[in-house]
Amino acid sequence: MASLKNKVKKSETPESIAERFDAGEDVFTDEEARNATWKVKVEFPSWMVAELDKMASRLAVPRQAMIKLLVDEGIRNRKRDEKVS
Repeated sequence: MASLKNKVKKSETPESIAERFDAGEDVFTDEEARNATWKVKVEFPSWMVAELDKMASRLAVPRQAMIKLLVDEGIRNRKRDEKVS
């Protein structure tokens, strides 16, 4: 299996990786690449941020951790539901 170094160069920007992907190049085939960290900008309505903050406070975790937990849970549930259907 190819190493991450051969797939994603350290100096590459997310945009250049996206361009290669759009061109059909296989840029995410190994475990390291799938677990790479990406920054994304997401806008939430104020009521949702307030709810996230309440939930995060109850679990004593930062808001970002709460968002990651909920997104992960949603993805896993959808994958499970897709297998059932």
